Amino acid sequence: MFKPYIKSFLATPQRLWAWSRLYPYESIGYGTLLLFLALAAKPIIVAAACVAIVGGIYWMFTGPQ
Repeated sequence: MFKPYIKSFLATPQRLWAWSRLYPYESIGYGTLLLFLALAAKPIIVAAACVAIVGGIYWMFTGPQ
């Protein structure tokens, strides 16, 4: 069931390498964009997790009485 997904995931670097050989300028822009998005995503995910945790704690102490 998961084997095709795993194979596809493992083949992604190969496909990207082949694509970058065909379109070198586009791959530089695409790679740069992915890099900056990945760097920005981590703080956003951490902030969302913190909001969820704080919201849960707040609800535990101030929930319906």
